[in-house]
Amino acid sequence: MKAAVRTGRYGDAALLAAFAVGLAVSSVHWVGIVVAGVLVGLTASSVRRAFVLGLTFAGILVVVFAAWMAWHGAFGAWVGAGPIPLLTVVTSLLAPVAAVGARVLG
Repeated sequence: MKAAVRTGRYGDAALLAAFAVGLAVSSVHWVGIVVAGVLVGLTASSVRRAFVLGLTFAGILVVVFAAWMAWHGAFGAWVGAGPIPLLTVVTSLLAPVAAVGARVLG
């Protein structure tokens, strides 16, 4: 079953679903970043790919959050808030750590 999701016919669909679910859960709570990392790690075909996909998710997450802040007119205030933007980026890096951990253990 694991091999079918990782490299089989439904591998890309499973990965896309992991990204979508991860973004949805991350919009509700920061623990969603870890959930997304675990889901991405479970659908990755190797540990290296899990790390790269986790970094990709983290980048997408930061871009989507920045776009959301810009949409609501708070981007300038967010960037000027001192260490808060850095905290956002560092927190998003939980995704690749969780992805690699899930791939190694799963």
